[in-house]
Amino acid sequence: MTWSKVVSLGPFLLRRYSNRKKAIDGVFETAKNIIKTAKPDKETETDIMQAATAARYDVEIYKGTFVLSQDQLKFLARNFRNYNNIIVEGACATGEYLLKLADNLDSKLYLGLDISGAMVREAQQKAPDNVLFFQGDIKRLPIKENKAGIYVLNNVFDRVSNPRKASLEADRILSERDSFFVLSNCDPLQFYYKTETGLKIDFVSKKNQISLEEGLNIAGFRSCLSSEKGVWKIETIAYEKEKLPYKSLIGGR
Repeated sequence: MTWSKVVSLGPFLLRRYSNRKKAIDGVFETAKNIIKTAKPDKETETDIMQAATAARYDVEIYKGTFVLSQDQLKFLARNFRNYNNIIVEGACATGEYLLKLADNLDSKLYLGLDISGAMVREAQQKAPDNVLFFQGDIKRLPIKENKAGIYVLNNVFDRVSNPRKASLEADRILSERDSFFVLSNCDPLQFYYKTETGLKIDFVSKKNQISLEEGLNIAGFRSCLSSEKGVWKIETIAYEKEKLPYKSLIGGR
């Protein structure tokens, strides 16, 4: 089954159930059944689950997105001097935080990518000329080596199928000097969830699970320059209002 067919399960099941929570559960249950029946290789299995995750976010629909505190934003504003390098946000959702970075930091170009085509389309509608949003995978970034000065990943480290690969990509695109890797996530990390029927959905296999601190280290950032904990207040159409405790780290080199 192709990526597009798995993603299309989202709107199909939403029409069937007229309930976003049930549609999201149905996407993952169908993906698990496809894997159980077809018995694909591990790479294809991972791609199916990532496509199911994209379908989930197309259905869930965020009202706003995950943001860093004003203190961490001020830290970046004080210390970022690599103006010729781009600023990138992976898993940018509908783009609010990247736009805030563009308002507060000085760079020639800002790039945001997300696995959800629906959220990317919404983000692009409000983007100025120097901010570009596109659909993509944080494990395979379409960005050349050493081109980014800041790379932000908010609340995706326990959703991407291989956080280690995502960290290696951060190392590849970030400048070898005067660059920052911002890594934040709900705390504790949530590598799986259960549907209403009790089916366990693993976003990240046990062998691929790593901490935020390990992610920074793998990306080549030996020192954490800023660390904080707080609570994200988020809202989606599917799950309405939620409060998520989070931890955020900024590594520099």
